[in-house]
Amino acid sequence: MQFTLVLGLALTFIFAQFGALAAPVVTTRSAEATEKRQVLQAIGGVACNAARLKTVANLAGASLAVQKVSSAAASDPAASNAASNAAGGLNQAKGAIAEIAGQILTGQVPSAEARNQTLDGLTAAKNALAGITSSTYRSDSGVTDAVSAAASKVDDTIAAGGQVVANC
Repeated sequence: MQFTLVLGLALTFIFAQFGALAAPVVTTRSAEATEKRQVLQAIGGVACNAARLKTVANLAGASLAVQKVSSAAASDPAASNAASNAAGGLNQAKGAIAEIAGQILTGQVPSAEARNQTLDGLTAAKNALAGITSSTYRSDSGVTDAVSAAASKVDDTIAAGGQVVANC
């Protein structure tokens, strides 16, 4: 066994001296190293992943808060419609985030298109909630409180998404 190992090392050294094995080994190692760097970059560091987690948690909270707006504003068609539009924007953001997660898990760099879709969905939700004012529904503190809480959660999600862009 030792003889085989020594012979193998000697032959590797001899071939390497003449360049027979040097190029493929270096190229393979270089390609593997590049691939590992790309995967690690896509996965991100601690700050990046903390921001991602914060974004997903805030998005879930925003969805729950928008459901409360829908319930509180159920008797007002305009406010109910705006709450439905906000939920649609949040669903768009969720879909884009799921796409980004899939890209990360397969070692790809998240696409700019998916990031833009996330922001577009969050912006649509924010604008829909901003459209629910006391002039669009009967004055009801339950609706006002629910809209305020939902808008705050959407703002928190947008801020966390900004941290993802900055840290990832």
